[in-house]
Amino acid sequence: MSEIASGPKLIEPNVFFNLQNNLKICHDNRVEYYSYAFNLVILIAFVIVVFLSLYFSYRKKPTQYEKEKKLYMDQQAVLSKIRYYQDQQKNILTSSPINNL
Repeated sequence: MSEIASGPKLIEPNVFFNLQNNLKICHDNRVEYYSYAFNLVILIAFVIVVFLSLYFSYRKKPTQYEKEKKLYMDQQAVLSKIRYYQDQQKNILTSSPINNL
């Protein structure tokens, strides 16, 4: 009666244990492979981000010619403002109400 209650065994216990062990080893190998692949992808993404940020920051850096041109334009702007205020001062002095009498 106890044999009927427990049911028939289709495979031997050693085979079942060996099959479980092989499946566990396959699972561990798969997890290790995915871990290496994930770390490699993250490393490549990090290197690409760093490279692109350094490249674009270097590209935005002005050349010596651009620096000199900007300095010249700034000097011209300051000189034009000085000339404008000098002309305004001349106009105020020449158009005073006493000269109009």
